[in-house]
Amino acid sequence: MCSSDLVSWFRALRAALQATTESFAIILASFLMALALGGVLATRLRERAPRALGVLLPLAALAVLCATPAVERADLWLAAGREWGVTQYWVSPAAAAPRLLFVFAVVGIPATLLGTVFPWLLAEHGTTTGAGRLYAMNTIGSVAGALLAGFVLLPALGATVTSWLAAFAVLLAALVWSR
Repeated sequence: MCSSDLVSWFRALRAALQATTESFAIILASFLMALALGGVLATRLRERAPRALGVLLPLAALAVLCATPAVERADLWLAAGREWGVTQYWVSPAAAAPRLLFVFAVVGIPATLLGTVFPWLLAEHGTTTGAGRLYAMNTIGSVAGALLAGFVLLPALGATVTSWLAAFAVLLAALVWSR
């Protein structure tokens, strides 16, 4: 997944959910469920449509662009839920479930689509050397993207613009992949 999206969305959602351990767990669980779903989806799609990654990447970028305003407005959505008694802030699994479902509903589609990319590419680079290079590039890109987003882009541009830049980076990757 594009680490700059994760960092910018995490900050916006953490503010909306309040900065608690439970909020961190909810956001992390939402992203991990979506990434796992993306891995399953990648395996099945790759068998049926081997060139579908060229379509999934632009769809992922579009999903990031569409989800970003919802992430930015999460505080308003959750405030409305609190007024209706749906998303109260007490610690219990039953109280956390509506917030987990909300976060997954907002970030699930883009994170799932982005979660298809690494397993897809890993399946295409079946050799030990190819997989090792892919893991190295993924690790370096994830660390660099998180640092760039957290320490440079977010303070300078804000969460929305950072997410949009990440979406355009995914579009650029789609153009490179299509060639």
